[in-house]
Amino acid sequence: MFFSIVKLGGLNIRIKFRYLENYKRYNDFITHDTPQIDIDISLERLCEEKNIMYSAYPERHFSDIDIEFNALYQDIPPILFQNGVITFHGVLVEMNNEGYLFSADSGIGKSTHARFWTEAFPEKARIINGDKPLLRLCDDGLYGFGSPWMGKENIGINKSVKIKAICFLSRNNYNVIHPLQKCSDTIERLIRQSMIKNREQILLNLYHWYNNILNCVEFYHMGCTNSIDAAIVAFKGMNSNNDA
Repeated sequence: MFFSIVKLGGLNIRIKFRYLENYKRYNDFITHDTPQIDIDISLERLCEEKNIMYSAYPERHFSDIDIEFNALYQDIPPILFQNGVITFHGVLVEMNNEGYLFSADSGIGKSTHARFWTEAFPEKARIINGDKPLLRLCDDGLYGFGSPWMGKENIGINKSVKIKAICFLSRNNYNVIHPLQKCSDTIERLIRQSMIKNREQILLNLYHWYNNILNCVEFYHMGCTNSIDAAIVAFKGMNSNNDA
C-alpha cells in the first residue's frame, strides 16, 4: 500500500493506493498539510468498477492499475463536490495571470484550441489542465485548479488561477465570438460538463452551485476554425478593451 496526501481544489485528501503507478500519477499534487478527507478504495469497489468498465468497453483490456485509477476518478469528484469543488470537463488556460476555461462536447477540439493559445502567445499562455480542471468559488471570485486527470494528451500543471471567462466552443467555417446571457440556459450548459457520477440525482445542488458563479465571470460562445487565428480572435473577443 502507498499513502499520500494530495491537495485537490484546495482540499487535502489522504488516499490509499494499491499500485505505485497510481501513487506517482498524483505526485505533483502531494501536500504536507493535515488531511481533511480520507479515501480508501476497497477490493469490493475495485471489483464493481472492473465490471462497469468491461460492460462499457468489452473489447478492451484493463489492468488492475487502470481499474484503480478509474475508481479513484469516479469516487473523488462527488466528495469534492460535497466540499464545494466541481470537476469540470474542459480546458483551463492561463494568460496574463487570468484563467480562461473552454468547454465543448468531446471531439470539438478544446485541446487543439488551447494549444493554439500557447502557439499564438508563447511567452504568456500555458495550459493548467487539458481535460478536467477543478472549480472552486472563493470570496473574491471563481478559481480553476489543475487536477491529476489531464486527458489523453496528459497536459497540465499543479496551479490555480482566478477565472476571467468561460467560453463554449463549436466548430465553424470562420472565427466569431459573442457574449452569452447569464441565464438558466448557461447553467444547463455548465451542468452538462460537470464530471460527477449520478449527476441526475444532484441536479438541484449543481444548479444552485453554478447559479452562484454567474456574476463572477463572463460567458461567451465561439464558433471557431482549426487554426491559430482562433486563439487570437478568442483572446481579443474576451478582452475587447485590452491588448495581448
